Amino acid sequence: MFYQDRYKNPESESNLPDNIHLYQNNHLYQMVLAKLGHQATVQPQLNRYFQLSYEYLLENALNLFLDLKEVKSETRMKNIQKEGQFRFESLDLESKFSIIALARAGTWPSHICFDFLNHLFSPENIRQDHVYINRKTNDEGKVVGVDFSGSKIGGDFKDRYIFLPDPMGATGSTIAHVYNLIQGLEQKPKKIIALHLIITPEYVRKMKAEFPEVEVVALRYDRGLSSEKILSSKYGEFFEEEKGLNDIQYILPGAGGIGEVLNNSFV
Repeated sequence: MFYQDRYKNPESESNLPDNIHLYQNNHLYQMVLAKLGHQATVQPQLNRYFQLSYEYLLENALNLFLDLKEVKSETRMKNIQKEGQFRFESLDLESKFSIIALARAGTWPSHICFDFLNHLFSPENIRQDHVYINRKTNDEGKVVGVDFSGSKIGGDFKDRYIFLPDPMGATGSTIAHVYNLIQGLEQKPKKIIALHLIITPEYVRKMKAEFPEVEVVALRYDRGLSSEKILSSKYGEFFEEEKGLNDIQYILPGAGGIGEVLNNSFV
């Protein structure tokens, strides 16, 4: 066996559940998130910040969860000298994927992931599925569930890594609905991975209680409505007291209505 450095996971330290993978210690991408959520950021800049963020999230998720295989790859130097062969531990190039586009805020992130994977893995093993879903609110503007108007699923999920790119992990209602949709099919996936820019304590509590098998990869953990004592503590140290949602379930500090700005459709 050849010598090989193992991938070093750059996750932020926290007391959050084991299935929550947070990358808030990456200063560059916190800068990107700040730009992405600023009121002056509109199209086309917003799409570029999403691309940077989601390629980084997907890169870390692939390194965390995919199987590895030893690969031998000949370089151009092989024509000159027999040692011109690169041996390395590769992510399994035959891995199968389904990326689920959650209309509407998740449509662009899903396409970013779909395109990224097609450049590196076998395109015949990569599928983009579509679920038409959005948050349902009452007359006071509070989230009371989701409106689900249909889906277009191109096949089964057997042995596939399923990616759910959803920018804001606020209440967990969307991920819950899609998870139940996936579980309703006979053939089970290899792993379900949610990719978020921002998540809240409320979301994490729901995932811990109801969906601990779903892996969550996120760039930021927002608990801006917590007390000063909690804000100065490690993430999850006072897990049940942390708060990131206002009365109508929007995230603070958050990033505002991302779906509206992404689509230039303010309804």
